[in-house]
Amino acid sequence: MSEQRFDPMTGKPINQNYAGQQPTGQQTYGGQQPYNMQQQYNNWYDPTMQKPKAGKNKGLIFALAGIGVVLLAAIILIGVYVCTTIVKSTLPDQNAETNTYAQDEEPVKLTPAPIVEEPAEEKTAKEESSKEESAEEETTVEEADTDVYDDMFDVKIGDKVYNIPCKVSEFIDDGWTFDDEQILEKSLGSDEMEYSSLYYKGSDKDFVTVAIKNFDANSQTVGDSYITEVDVYKKTSMNEDLEVKTHSGDIVLGKSTQKDIVSVLGKADNLEERSNGNSLTYYNFGYGGSAFQEVRYRMDENGVACAIFVINEEKPR
Repeated sequence: MSEQRFDPMTGKPINQNYAGQQPTGQQTYGGQQPYNMQQQYNNWYDPTMQKPKAGKNKGLIFALAGIGVVLLAAIILIGVYVCTTIVKSTLPDQNAETNTYAQDEEPVKLTPAPIVEEPAEEKTAKEESSKEESAEEETTVEEADTDVYDDMFDVKIGDKVYNIPCKVSEFIDDGWTFDDEQILEKSLGSDEMEYSSLYYKGSDKDFVTVAIKNFDANSQTVGDSYITEVDVYKKTSMNEDLEVKTHSGDIVLGKSTQKDIVSVLGKADNLEERSNGNSLTYYNFGYGGSAFQEVRYRMDENGVACAIFVINEEKPR
């Protein structure tokens, strides 16, 4: 026996006719019109009821965007106003400072000094006097410089004065000798130098140390070259009776003090202070010298000159 089924819309039993069954969805109940289930479904299901509300959503988005723009603009304006207020409060009031200065300081009126012209005669006399004084000063300076540096490279040993550089033959002619006489024949190239000792008139104890240079473009012997340096030590080179002087006799080895040397030559170009005695060096800069030129004085522990070094490598004219 089959299960009885009922129409969900009318609640009436459904007459199932399997023999002469109508097509699906077109069943008849007595004199009733055929029942169409699809049509009935369409009657109570309205597709428009589920249609999305796209237009309303777009409007809402535009409204929110507009509100955001307005709020952002308001925040920017407020920030600009606050920054401007802070900057103005930190800057000084220029008008106030100007007014303060104007009140504290009184204007000063500058009055030019009257121009007083001197009589022509007095003016001429003063100009001539000024010129004479300038000429005297220039002459004094030039004479002092000449006195100092003309004799700067003179060394007097005994009764003989040698102006460095000088020919080796000048010492030989005065009785000075080398320990080895054959050195006189030694050949020196151009600008080549030789260092040796010259003994005073045959003595084997009293000597000076010398530097010899060949200024010629060609090779020369030591005997034909020049002595460009003379080093004299009071205690180890010369005896007590043989006097050594420089600068025309103004500075005496073993007698002149540092103060004496400064009084003659002025302040040293280079002063080396040492525990066992200072060293004063004078250079011939600015007086025509272009080569290595200097005079150096060594002081002992008592401040007295104990050694003299006279060096002049300028080529003789």
